[in-house]
Amino acid sequence: MHQKTPTPTAGLLLQEACRLGQVGGRAMRVTCSRIERSHTYPIWTAIEWDIPLWFWRDFADPKKCRLDWRSGKMKTEGRREGLNLRFELQGIHFHNSGLSNLGLGSQSKSLAPAKAGRKPVHDWQAANSAIWGQIFRGELIPENQAMIERALIVELTKGDREPAESTVRPYAKQIWTEFQKA
Repeated sequence: MHQKTPTPTAGLLLQEACRLGQVGGRAMRVTCSRIERSHTYPIWTAIEWDIPLWFWRDFADPKKCRLDWRSGKMKTEGRREGLNLRFELQGIHFHNSGLSNLGLGSQSKSLAPAKAGRKPVHDWQAANSAIWGQIFRGELIPENQAMIERALIVELTKGDREPAESTVRPYAKQIWTEFQKA
């Protein structure tokens, strides 16, 4: 699992668990390159790579590698079998069974990809800007909050779908409160 950033403690715990072989990790893609002088030479690339224990022990030191939990990417360098190597991993994820064994069950939800959810019905930011634009240009000079509510309803109506007064009321209240300060 990857995506949302785990707490620093959970991230370090997870890396340590991988080094100890308690959690299995996998990368969707990995590239290994040899570093000689200031040049890099690709050696091999793999898809769906089960990250071996030696990698976690030799290359995944939190102080030396760059690990982006949000994107599931890691870049690291180190030495193995007499060679200076650079690894770039993408799509790093971990097996759920290992996470629950570590007591990261509650944390594993924060490591899961965010769900997209339903798109908002109304663009409140655009409507808010439109109302303030009308006020600025003198097209709307509200005498009370109800006038702002009606203007928001007009602004947000699409076809036969219009927001209810109770829906626009909190937004109108914010605008009315700020307008009264002038």
